[in-house]
Amino acid sequence: MLLEGGIPYVDFFDPLPPMGFYVHVVPVIFAKILGADRTTIFNVSVAALALYSACGLLLALPRLRPWNSWVAHILTVAAWTGFSVYIASLGWFGEREHLFILAYVPFLCCRLERHLNLPVGIVAALVSGFIAAPFMLLKPFFCFTAACVEAWLLIRSRRFSCLLAAETIVIAVWTVLYILHFFVAPAAMQHALIHEWLPHVIAYADLWNQPLTTFAFRSLPFLPYYMPFTIVFTLGALFLSLRMFWNLRIQVEALAWGLLVSYAMLLLQHKGWLYQTFPMLGFSILLTMTVVLAVLDPESAFEKPRWRISPRFRSAAFCAICLTLIGGSAAISAHRFVTRDTVRAASDQFVNFILEQTDPGDKVVWLSIGGDVACQSLIYTDRRQGARYPTAWPIAIFYRHSRPPKEGRFQFTHIDQTSGQERRYLEDMGTDIRKNRPKLIFIQSVQAPGLLPEGLIIEDYLEQTGWKERYMTEYMFLAKINGHSAYRRIK
Repeated sequence: MLLEGGIPYVDFFDPLPPMGFYVHVVPVIFAKILGADRTTIFNVSVAALALYSACGLLLALPRLRPWNSWVAHILTVAAWTGFSVYIASLGWFGEREHLFILAYVPFLCCRLERHLNLPVGIVAALVSGFIAAPFMLLKPFFCFTAACVEAWLLIRSRRFSCLLAAETIVIAVWTVLYILHFFVAPAAMQHALIHEWLPHVIAYADLWNQPLTTFAFRSLPFLPYYMPFTIVFTLGALFLSLRMFWNLRIQVEALAWGLLVSYAMLLLQHKGWLYQTFPMLGFSILLTMTVVLAVLDPESAFEKPRWRISPRFRSAAFCAICLTLIGGSAAISAHRFVTRDTVRAASDQFVNFILEQTDPGDKVVWLSIGGDVACQSLIYTDRRQGARYPTAWPIAIFYRHSRPPKEGRFQFTHIDQTSGQERRYLEDMGTDIRKNRPKLIFIQSVQAPGLLPEGLIIEDYLEQTGWKERYMTEYMFLAKINGHSAYRRIK
């Protein structure tokens, strides 16, 4: 929609800052130029970023840890590559948190070299800063994490002159330009950001909050008890680093600090969604490999090693790590392709229906609370979003503190009697329907436990408020599909 002249937060809305629009428009441009499928180009772009991250790590490790063998470096890079394989197995390949940590690791390596007073090539510095900057700016939490790690490195190394380096200058330029762009953006976008988006984000930051006990010590798929184990391991790694040589100690501290700050950001967001754990997971993989390799080579890692590892045992351990990485990646990949992602399986029903009922270029609107199936269905069918809101999540905001009456069903006020943001939302959605004339409209007709209050059904809401009667006169009911009512335009 951005490439078609749409204005962010006016013609299309997202609760996150606009850098996400600008980053994701790049693969769309390449898809248009190449005449290729957008999904394929996006996945290739993310894979290219993962390859860049792995190559940047592989080039930096010999300088950061010259005492390690090439086998150790390759194992570390293999583990880092396995991180993206794991993310892909979960169906979150290319999520913002995944993109951030991929772009950030080469930049972190560059910063570690600066603080260790190692030579840094100007090209490597410029490239790492140029690629890392936009992904850091995707979310404020990413900027804060990177800033905390940098602050810790400054405190430990006392090399404040490192702040004036090529990569940090590039980051600063990106940040200044990003801030300035808000002042030269279209007036409608500025007004929407100040008077609608910002108050919206501040007022409803608690939407879908979960008790800390439900996710603070959660497990991850294939990784039982991940959270508590990782926190204990990180604290143990920090204690162990006290006996390490300085060059290795500061690397362990940087990774551990990044992990702990990422964990704090997870708790601060109060959501516990799976993808929010990805920065923490990325740091933990690199920290684990760093500590394991140090334990296997104590003479090179510790000032006064208290144990010895024979070369034969070290070689056997390297083989075991290699087999574990290969076997784990193979098992995860097999699970991905055999069982398939549940969201993709659910979206297949909608994909087939959309392909049958619409033509290329037609628009589709989703009035449901879940965004995964809606977004995937539009991507896989190459259809266009027909309204500024990708889903009906504002309804969850309006009634987030409501409770159903005794009979278990909500009674809603007619649109003419509503006021404030609720009325504006209903009118904006109606305006989009009349203006864009989408071919299909999907309305959620079942409850959504955990996302909407018990007893609140979106189709009931739109009927009782009079929205359907007012804005869907040109649509007829077609079918029920996976908890949604499908309507098709007849005029």
